[in-house]
Amino acid sequence: MTKRKIFLIAADVILLCVCIFQWVLGSRNNIKNFVLSETPDEIIITNPEETISIVQSGDEWFVGELKYPASKSVVDSLISGLSSIKALDKVGDASKESALVKYDLDAEKRICVEAKKNGTIIRTLYLGKEAAAGSQCYATIDQGKNIYILSGNARLTFDKTIARIRSNGVIDLDKSLITSVTLAPVDGDSWTLSRTNNGTDFTYAISGADVELDTQKAADFIESFCALTTNNWYGEKTDLGGQKKVDVTIICDGKTVTLEVYEIPGTEESQNLPLYYGNSSETPYTFNIGNYSAARYLSKPEEIAK
Repeated sequence: MTKRKIFLIAADVILLCVCIFQWVLGSRNNIKNFVLSETPDEIIITNPEETISIVQSGDEWFVGELKYPASKSVVDSLISGLSSIKALDKVGDASKESALVKYDLDAEKRICVEAKKNGTIIRTLYLGKEAAAGSQCYATIDQGKNIYILSGNARLTFDKTIARIRSNGVIDLDKSLITSVTLAPVDGDSWTLSRTNNGTDFTYAISGADVELDTQKAADFIESFCALTTNNWYGEKTDLGGQKKVDVTIICDGKTVTLEVYEIPGTEESQNLPLYYGNSSETPYTFNIGNYSAARYLSKPEEIAK
């Protein structure tokens, strides 16, 4: 191979590298970041089916007209999705109706998200259909004239219902501060497990039952009453039928928390397993109780005996 050919090949390689570098640099320059300088205190999500308002009050967030407590993790994901948006590229003109229809950004199909601070709109996000990649979607930002393809599946983040935003927590207590649990079954005798703090150790006692306590079992049992979640909410103090099984009273740091547990007999649809629901002083709404949780409230004193 002659020196001339070697020189030409080397020149071609260098030119190719320059072109690749310019292409990569140009691609990077197409990326645009939209960052909020303020944290919203209200988020409004409007989809073709409903409008959902999520409002901050103090340190808590509430969703819907009935002001259900909202899930902190869900609200955090919404705020994160609004606070920093990465637009990978411009793909269309938002002033053209044909472009809006093409990307499902027309009023009939889009998801509209507004973020407010002290009543003032600080971000508006219109979300259209998912891109072919499946982890991106098309959008307009802050009423801008451009249609962008966004990094991350923003449509999945904001395609929410009230039920998916609402907190599933019913009872949330500091387990170390629980001093007693009383179970009063409808068809049996009431009994109470209590404990007192002697410095760094707890002393356990039981009343209403004649059993010798296993200290570790007693500790695990009383602390298991610190939390209860649900996978389904109903209306305020809804009567779903069935029979009351037990009244539960928890004393935590001087506060009294009550819980009523009801049982609906099993059917073929539920594979003959009973269904449980309850009411609590912690919420005005009736809620479903999972069978595993219900078993705890139906416990017998013998289960914590030596």
